[in-house]
Amino acid sequence: MSEVISLSKKKPAKTRKKCSYCECLFSFVKAEAQYIDGHDGDCYKVKCPNCGVYNYIAASLVKP
Repeated sequence: MSEVISLSKKKPAKTRKKCSYCECLFSFVKAEAQYIDGHDGDCYKVKCPNCGVYNYIAASLVKP
């Protein structure tokens, strides 16, 4: 009889971003960002944890 020894729990992929204001490097998961459907292209808005400025990153660059 077979049994499960351990289950793999996948962690969400993190995307790295350099803040456009304070230039710190931070990472975030897709769930922490707000999706914006724009006429110039889809993007995500994420708040810098250091200075609080919102940064925008193209949707195609955000890891799933």
